[in-house]
Amino acid sequence: MQDPDNPKNVDTYTYSNGEWSIQGPVKIMEHFPLKFLLAPLDEVKFSTAKKVYDAGLEKSKTIEGAEPITHVYFNQIKEVHVKEWYLMIKGARHNYQVKFDVNGKFMGMR
Repeated sequence: MQDPDNPKNVDTYTYSNGEWSIQGPVKIMEHFPLKFLLAPLDEVKFSTAKKVYDAGLEKSKTIEGAEPITHVYFNQIKEVHVKEWYLMIKGARHNYQVKFDVNGKFMGMR
């Protein structure tokens, strides 16, 4: 989230067990304008994160030695028209990135 009092500052937050907590600052790369990465919070459907998590749990049941899913991410890069949810599944033999569209529809796994 961008600090409204100092727009050059961006911090990472985590939502867990019904509470938000700050995780720390994000290092900004000067060669990639911040404006391409930011989105108004009212454009992000946070309820979709649960849908994505549940779908990830189902996918993880098919992966040998899958570790628990710990994070669901929302990614937006305006410059290249990317707007998606994703999560990581760490397995015994491979790690997978599982992607979903903004509504939580499965898009692919690699």
